Amino acid sequence: MDDRTLMQRLLDDGYPAEEIYHHGSDLYVYVTNKTATVIRRWMKDNGFRLDSPLLSTFTDNITGRGMYDVAFQYTPYWEEVAKRDAIMQNEVELNDQQIERLDEIDHAMYDFLLVLLEKTPESFPWDMHHIGEAVDAVQDVMLSHGFDIHRPYVEDDGEHRTVHDYERAGDR
Repeated sequence: MDDRTLMQRLLDDGYPAEEIYHHGSDLYVYVTNKTATVIRRWMKDNGFRLDSPLLSTFTDNITGRGMYDVAFQYTPYWEEVAKRDAIMQNEVELNDQQIERLDEIDHAMYDFLLVLLEKTPESFPWDMHHIGEAVDAVQDVMLSHGFDIHRPYVEDDGEHRTVHDYERAGDR
């Protein structure tokens, strides 16, 4: 049995890629003898009847030509969904201990800033913008001096997410 997607069968049989259209996951191709033959064969191979709601036709408003609308058969849509699903399955989070560690660091930095700036909590309210930048700066200095930093973070390279507990001075 031919396990190629309908879209791949159309392309393999010479249907021009620039004439493949879609809306969401629905595939639109012009009605021709070739597309009719490929679609009929694909439907038969996959156990669909020709009167299935999977297949309909309409007239293209721009060209006036007939088009097939084949539900759920636009392959790039499903490839993108699969990619998003793979990323979601790799969804990672910090655990409670890691979050507590980050809170401990942020509170210690806030206390340090109050002392350094000779401020009170009333005159220098909690602001993660300032606290976060200060922690980042201290971390960069200490890493440059060769110290490992125990500050949990999530690294995201676009495909995978990984939780790290330490940033190692030797990794820079």
